[in-house]
Amino acid sequence: MKKVFLGLLLLVVIATATIYYYKSQQRKIQQPGLQQNQIPLLQTQEPTKTDVAITTPARTYTMEEVEAHGLDPDSEECWTVIHGKVYDILEFATNSHPGGELIFQACGKDATTLFETRPMGSKTPHSANARNILEKYYIGDLKK
Repeated sequence: MKKVFLGLLLLVVIATATIYYYKSQQRKIQQPGLQQNQIPLLQTQEPTKTDVAITTPARTYTMEEVEAHGLDPDSEECWTVIHGKVYDILEFATNSHPGGELIFQACGKDATTLFETRPMGSKTPHSANARNILEKYYIGDLKK
């Protein structure tokens, strides 16, 4: 009797977990304004008049502004430019950068060459994972 009860309990737990998993996957796919069977628009598509959400344009900064937000103990910021985009990387630099303090050389500068060549490290471009992490710290574009 005890084995039957435990077997039924296990089936209930597995069924509940399976239902929860599939419902959570459906929530990830759905976006506001979309029907359940519609496919979400890719970010690479041009917005149309029927799109519900319109993105705000990126803020632009001059190189002088980036330099002013270089590593300064009072400002607690470390802005850098990589491929024309501005990032505030202080949090990553102080908490997570695998290369240690070498990242601080990028503060207040255009660090595209440093990012792509890592001259003091492996001398190879940063990985796709590093590029994904970098996007978390994006704050705007460099004014041309």
